[in-house]
Amino acid sequence: MKPDGNRTAIIRISGLRKKLGGREVLRGVDLEIYEGTTTTILGISGCGKTTLLKHVIGLHKADEGTVEVKGVDMSRAGREEVLEERRKIGMVFQNAALLQSLSVMENVSLPLYENTRMRVPEILKIARQKLALVRLSGYEDYSPANLSGGMRKRAGVARAIVTDPDIILYDEPTTGLDPIITNTVNELITDMKQKLQVTSVVISHDIPSAMRTSDYVAILHNGRIFAYGTPEEVGGSSDPVVQQFLRGDTKGPITDMLWGDEEAD
Repeated sequence: MKPDGNRTAIIRISGLRKKLGGREVLRGVDLEIYEGTTTTILGISGCGKTTLLKHVIGLHKADEGTVEVKGVDMSRAGREEVLEERRKIGMVFQNAALLQSLSVMENVSLPLYENTRMRVPEILKIARQKLALVRLSGYEDYSPANLSGGMRKRAGVARAIVTDPDIILYDEPTTGLDPIITNTVNELITDMKQKLQVTSVVISHDIPSAMRTSDYVAILHNGRIFAYGTPEEVGGSSDPVVQQFLRGDTKGPITDMLWGDEEAD
């Protein structure tokens, strides 16, 4: 991966290796995520994208290598230091992961109740501000079950940004959504980067969305970052692995190598 001397790396992953169930899922991942950018990590199902994300938030410990978030190695730091860094990271889950027993306002407010000593009026004020940012004003008292899929995604984003994180991680944010809602989520990712000046990391296999919203694209293949660059650079690659993935061809070096391999994502 070629470094960008004009940007500061807020996440540095070097030589990351991880075995799960006796299988080496990550085999020496090297990647830098630059401050204030959106980087999408693409790869086929089971290639280890979510495993990589779990290292960034300290849920997995590296077998080898380092995962530095703002200079803190999440695989070597103590529990309290990991928890402190994790508070600066917002997470948007694939299915939004809203608690059905709570209202939209209660879901969005929850991180502030759990991680701060703010008074209730201040918490509610901030939560309303974040809901307004994702265009959900007026839905504070709704149950998540009464929201559309796209609205649940937006509520998940509001909860992720309520603590004013430096980094937002998106795990498959457009999976299962129709094209219109997919474009709405893509616009939301771009809006959050611009309005909040956050660094965004997106885990996805949605190639059109990645090419539309990302400053940088990385393709995870065979346990390593196989290709990295701007969408234009990656899209213009002549490498047969990259082209098979981007075109979605059923025949080529990826399927030749991975046919029958178990999923690790």
